[in-house]
Amino acid sequence: MEFVCPGQTHTWLALTLARYSLTLVSVENIIFIVIGVIILAIFAFSLSVIHIRTLRDEINIRWYNLVDKLQYRQDLLPLLIETMRGFISDNDEFKNKVNLLIDVRARAGKNTKSGMKKMVVEHDLSRKIAELIKLGDINGDLRRNTIYLELKKDINDMRADIEKLSSDFNTRVRKHNNVLHRPYNIVPALALSYKRKQIFEFE
Repeated sequence: MEFVCPGQTHTWLALTLARYSLTLVSVENIIFIVIGVIILAIFAFSLSVIHIRTLRDEINIRWYNLVDKLQYRQDLLPLLIETMRGFISDNDEFKNKVNLLIDVRARAGKNTKSGMKKMVVEHDLSRKIAELIKLGDINGDLRRNTIYLELKKDINDMRADIEKLSSDFNTRVRKHNNVLHRPYNIVPALALSYKRKQIFEFE
């Protein structure tokens, strides 16, 4: 029978307790590290979502401002047509251009969402307005009509305002699209189905 002295027993117990304590400390450290990583990940995710949503809200505000200006331009067209009609109502080319303009204006009014369709219809409307004004400028009486000249000026001034609003909108869209494709924003963007926005080129 092997004899074990009390001193060896105490040493063995001390080593066992030390190993157990180290194991507990290691497990606790791992748990704390995992919890810390999870908290940091949630915090980073939240910051990314807030940033992207802020950019998207800014884009929406600028789009609504742009649509309001485009709508105001459309609202001036009936007055422009009626003013011209009093001078060149018998002109077949005028009748044809008015019919085309009314059709495009109706399509532009129905489409208020940003995208390629809106851009195409607004481009078409700009061309139709320019063609109608060009026809009106041929008539000497119209060129001297105060209402016609004021409407023409308002439409031209509005074009500059729309171009400025479009530029501001596009700047925000480009920034949003760049932010969306940064590595740390890919997961939040996919999780919330955030997609690239399309710029709006007025002319």
